[in-house]
Amino acid sequence: MSTAVKNGFILLMILLLIVSVPWNRNNQQMNETLLGFPEWVVVAIACYFSITLINVVIWLRIAKQSPRDSKE
Repeated sequence: MSTAVKNGFILLMILLLIVSVPWNRNNQQMNETLLGFPEWVVVAIACYFSITLINVVIWLRIAKQSPRDSKE
């Protein structure tokens, strides 16, 4: 995986973390519900889940590129 792609993924994860914090919502948005939860909770969970998926993709690509030493 190239450095530019890794940096892009890292930037995307940072942006998702910023979006997940409810400080940028007004009082009316804080009271809206989605799936029985406050809207900001659903957005935060979706962002954290997306960050987890991005990490998995990065780790799988790194694991495919680096050969493992076999001690057999």
